[in-house]
Amino acid sequence: MARTIKQGLDYFPFDVDFYQDLKIRKLIKYQGGKAISVYTLLLCIIYRNGYYIRWDKELPFMISELTGYTEANIQEVIECCMNIGLLSRELFESEGILTSKGIQARYAGICSSSRRRGTIAEYSLMPRKSADGVTGSKGKKTRHQPQQTDSKDSAVSAPPASKEKAPRKKKTAERPADPPAEYSLTVDQEIPLMAGEQIWAEAICKNHSISADEFRQFMEKFALHCKSGDVSHSSLSDAKRHFNDWLKYAIKNLSNAPDANKPSPQRRTPRRAPVKPGCGLIED
Repeated sequence: MARTIKQGLDYFPFDVDFYQDLKIRKLIKYQGGKAISVYTLLLCIIYRNGYYIRWDKELPFMISELTGYTEANIQEVIECCMNIGLLSRELFESEGILTSKGIQARYAGICSSSRRRGTIAEYSLMPRKSADGVTGSKGKKTRHQPQQTDSKDSAVSAPPASKEKAPRKKKTAERPADPPAEYSLTVDQEIPLMAGEQIWAEAICKNHSISADEFRQFMEKFALHCKSGDVSHSSLSDAKRHFNDWLKYAIKNLSNAPDANKPSPQRRTPRRAPVKPGCGLIED
């Protein structure tokens, strides 16, 4: 019985210029240094299984248990990775798959250099030629050989190929990339977007032990808090992080607030001793 080919990797290379990558720098700027621990652990989980993993509600708990960060923070980091291109949002929303073109290209390069068999068939984001060239006998890339025919006409040599040089293409000046658009969402626009992210909202309710109705009430109070303090955010992730921090103090203050139904203790007024006749304060 043939042995099943192992798709996962035992190790993957870590580039010394990892922190110079623009996407990694954006991830650190938007989510802090903790995001690197979450992202590298996610890469280990992906490469252990091959070149992708399927989203599971238990995945944030697994990463939270290994990194020490809350599940809400794990959700924010994964969402940020999709926003900046470290993970494919298209595959995540359509198939529930966590992967990227860079992850698949690195996987294909490792399989080719180590002369091992590996195939990128499902959920491929790579060009077809690159994806087809991952597998081959003894780990080598396969090449498509022209088919041979048995007809007598095949003995006739083909006409020589033309040696005319292709016309040179004129180099055109590259157009500078447009600067990134500034974040312009208001608090009233952020609240429905945050509440609409079901996975993040469920993680918030679970971490703070609140119900869905209480979550909506706190969102309304958070909007009033931001408006009264004229608070603005640099991104939607920044707004969610602000709400998570604010919610901790809001729940703590709510638990320490006195109960309105409990009667407050009345202050006792000292009783004045009766004045005996004959020892008045006014002289006769």
